[in-house]
Parts: sequence; structure tokens; C-alpha cells
Amino acid sequence: MALPFLLLQLLILLLPPLAASSTASFAKPGCEDKCGNIPIPYPFGFGDPKCYRNGYMVTCNHTSNPPKLYLSDSNVEVVEISSLGQLRTKSLVSYDCYDQTNDHGSISFNLEDFPYTFSDTRNKFTAIGCDTISNLIGFQGRNFTSGCNMLCIDTQSLVNGSCSGIGCCQTSIPKGFKHFIVDLGSFYRHNFVMDFNPCSYAFLVDSDWFNFSVHDIVGYMDFFNRNEGMVPIVLDWAIEGYTCGNASTSDLNYACGKNSECFNSPNGLGYLCNCSQGYQGNPYLSDGCQDIDECMDPTKNDCQAKSRCINTPGSYICSCPPGAQGDGRRNGTGCLATPKKQSHLIQICLGLGFGVFFVLFISTWLYWGIKKRNQNKCRENYIQQNGGL
Repeated sequence: MALPFLLLQLLILLLPPLAASSTASFAKPGCEDKCGNIPIPYPFGFGDPKCYRNGYMVTCNHTSNPPKLYLSDSNVEVVEISSLGQLRTKSLVSYDCYDQTNDHGSISFNLEDFPYTFSDTRNKFTAIGCDTISNLIGFQGRNFTSGCNMLCIDTQSLVNGSCSGIGCCQTSIPKGFKHFIVDLGSFYRHNFVMDFNPCSYAFLVDSDWFNFSVHDIVGYMDFFNRNEGMVPIVLDWAIEGYTCGNASTSDLNYACGKNSECFNSPNGLGYLCNCSQGYQGNPYLSDGCQDIDECMDPTKNDCQAKSRCINTPGSYICSCPPGAQGDGRRNGTGCLATPKKQSHLIQICLGLGFGVFFVLFISTWLYWGIKKRNQNKCRENYIQQNGGL
């Protein structure tokens, strides 16, 4: 049975987060930063065109409660956006159930008009069933066909949590493709397994979300209904068309703001931005990366308790108190008291040196003074003895 792609609007429960950083939302000033409970960091945005970078428009549909977020004006529902170059959407499940009317299933997902690709690090092509022929066909960037074919006659050989080819099969996908079709069928129309497995399923899915259970293949449409016909899928996004080597010198608007760094995207189709070390925020805003005051959070600096933390742009220093020396860090030299014996010895040597110098100076001054006086006195006596000039 074929499923129309326009049905992409159902809920997925208990989705694990993409990354801790994905919870931060930094929209442009004056722009909405959330759609329902979903934060929307720039370059994504909706409403006024100034709120998003060209190609990264999303749509917030307020007709549902809570509002739902979609890629541009499509029916691809967005569940989460990460500033680290990934976002999570919903994808249809292809099913193949054999009764009196049903004989085949196929779905399609196309990203040709978007700066996204299907993540090869987060997604896996997955098939479930005991009479299953499934293929994933990729286009636009990578042309390939991959698949999973399985036969099993009972549930005794199935293992919860195992997706190695008996009742459940998973395969990796290449990076950099934008369009796929899932084609699903069977060997024997489920005739030999109809009593416990009348349906097979195939889908591309976030592998962190999916965990196989024997109950997934038991019952008519149970897996499909339990997940409302949808599974989460992760997309890689990037500023497409340029790499870090030529992005900042191109005629196009360079995406990275102040105090940020450029790095080539994992999908190989563009570049991404990240705040420089010691800064945090949204690197795609002109002033989005702000200095982290490491001294305000003891977990962000390694200054010893006896040293004083001093914040600097992008970093910090640990200052030792008077009478101590070192870098003041727990993982460094720390603050060590200046050795007293050495200090006293230096003071004594300096005192003796200055004392000797002072005595020599005074002695020399007195010597020349007395000698001069004696010369003058002798001259006066000589003049008087000889009758004056």
C-alpha cells in the first residue's frame, strides 16, 4: 500500500535530544525565538525575512496546540533544531501488510530544495519483519541502493534489542544525499508467518531512538499504530556552496559572526560556525558569541581556592596572593609560598652589601676631608713662617 508524503504531520513520543547545546535558542533581535516549545536559533527563523538566512525559513503553524514547526512551507514537521548542524524531523514508516486487499508499500522523502542532507552518522535504514524484501534507493548527491531481506518462521529466534538480520535488520547509509525512496515487499506474501507477523515495515530512522522489540513484528499494524505512522530522522544542515577556505572572501554574506570560527561541515556540502574557545552564544549572529566569565562558575575554571580568578576576554588567569608564587591552578604549579630561608638569606646579603658600601663611602669621604684640611692648615703655617706672600 502506498502512503502519500503529505501525511507528514503526526506526533512522535519520547524523542531523545540531539545534543545538549540544541536547547539554546538565539534568534535575531526583534524576531520570535520559539514555535511552541521548539527553540529556533538563527540562521533559522520565520515571519519577517530579516529573521532568517536565505534558505533557512521555517513555518510555525498555530492552528494546532501546541503550534507545530515545518521546513519552509512544506509538510516536513521539525521536532528539534541544533546549532551544531543538525535538526530532527518526522519521517513516514513504509508498511507492507497482506490481507485481502494489501500487497505493497513505498514512501519518498525529498530535500532537493533545502540546504540539508540525511545524516549518515545518526540514521540507519531499518527493516522489521519475518517475510521482508526492503530497499533504500538514494538520489541527489549520492546514487545508491541498499537493502535488507529477511525470512524467519517463528518468534523463538528473535531477540529484543538485536537488529542483526533475524526479524530486524539495519544498514548504514552514505553521506551527502538529498532524496530517497523506500521500496518494501515480501517473498511469500506473509503466507507462512501470517499468524504472528502479517506486516513488515521499513524506514530511515534516528538510530539512537530505535530499539528493536519482538512486539514490533507481532500483530496487524501494531508497530505502525503505536508510533502513529512516524519515526524521527536526523538531517545535517550547513551553509552550502562554500568551504571555510573561500567562504569569508566570497561575494556572499559570510555566515560567521565575531569571536567565532569556521569549520567544514561533516556532510561535505558547506561550512558551519562555532564560537571560539572562551565564548558562547549563537555564532551566526554578528555579536552572538559573548565572553564566558569563567570566574563566576567554579566548574569553568581551575583556580585554587587560595588564588584569585581574574576574567580576561576569552579566558582567565589565576593570581596568587602576596608571599606566594606560581600559576594558581589546580592542574598547574598552584600557589607555593616563597621559601623563608632563601628570603632571609637574600635580605641579609643585601643588608651586608649596602652596609659595607656605606662604610666605605663614609670612610673615603672622611679620609679625603681630613687630608684636605691638613693640607690647608700646613699651607697657612708655611705662609706665616715666611712673612706672608
